[in-house]
Amino acid sequence: MKGEPIKQIVNDFSNAGYEVKYQLIKCEEYGIPQTRWRVIIMGIRKNNMSENWNIIDYNKKKCTLGNYFKHLKEPSETPDLAQQVFSKAAKLERGQGQKEICLDDFGPTMRAEHHGNIEFRRHVNGINNEEGLDERRLTVREAALIQTFSPNIILTDPGKKPTMSAYKPIGNAVPPLLGYLIANKVTELLSGWSTIE
Repeated sequence: MKGEPIKQIVNDFSNAGYEVKYQLIKCEEYGIPQTRWRVIIMGIRKNNMSENWNIIDYNKKKCTLGNYFKHLKEPSETPDLAQQVFSKAAKLERGQGQKEICLDDFGPTMRAEHHGNIEFRRHVNGINNEEGLDERRLTVREAALIQTFSPNIILTDPGKKPTMSAYKPIGNAVPPLLGYLIANKVTELLSGWSTIE
């Protein structure tokens, strides 16, 4: 039943002496340019914290894909090996990954198992309508940027060209910016721990 696993986790840790709270994080509201929702569960031993001690409210801003992609060159024009690699999968009638991303909006959730059907950067007569540029799917670099990996992160062994298999660890990862926001909240809680009676 919907929500039951969260209730069970909260109950189990409460029975072990923790105060447990959770928050639904909508990544697109925290500077991460994709529609990816995650439940963040936190627990502490003390129970005299403020009511919303678990709420992550840092970096509440919206940043669309165009801001993340504006520095990129096309695969045929860049020395960046990760920007040169993209899936050649044809457009299918249905299934995941058949839409074109919109530069003025958020990207889709980056999935580990896309089976070559990573979303389109552009397709013929699509919404981006970038004249003279070929239809193609997202590059490995673009997928990594949607996840908020650093623009210069190395996505393969040095000296080796990335392959499409690089999409899988990108999709499996927690967006680094989300990881930072969670770590920032934990640091904030720990720094105030000594003042809790």
